Amino acid sequence: MSAKLIEPIVDQMKTMLEHNTTGVDARANTIDTEYDDGITLESLQRIYKGGMLVTAELPCLVIWPETPEGTEYTTGTELFTPRVVIWIVCTGTDPENAHQRTWRYQRAVYECISASHNLEGVVDLCNYLGLRFDSPWVFAQEDPLLGVGGVAYEISVEETA
Repeated sequence: MSAKLIEPIVDQMKTMLEHNTTGVDARANTIDTEYDDGITLESLQRIYKGGMLVTAELPCLVIWPETPEGTEYTTGTELFTPRVVIWIVCTGTDPENAHQRTWRYQRAVYECISASHNLEGVVDLCNYLGLRFDSPWVFAQEDPLLGVGGVAYEISVEETA
């Protein structure tokens, strides 16, 4: 893998999120059972790759790479540290329900990706940077029944030249 490309990292994240037994849907089912309060997380309709406006096929995830700070070069090695935010977009029956569903999907994503800090060998390290509540989409802030939240990661990949 070339450190200059984000695509293998995004592809691996998508593969992990889609996995039948350890992916987001499986973890969402476990979370539903744990809370047992009538709020049910539906199966994801789609996982998008790249920053894009999402208005249909909800609930969904958007794997959104952010511009990295830059690549660090040393003698014989190259360090690539992009940030990636996995955005959750879902709906709820009321504003509180939308928030609760968003938080639970965020937990499912966090548990899924944090299970492998090197994305199953694709990168050197996948650091959890925290949750995001500042939606990149204006329409999401205007719709009280829409829940949007993100889980942020910083990726480290070091390669020898």
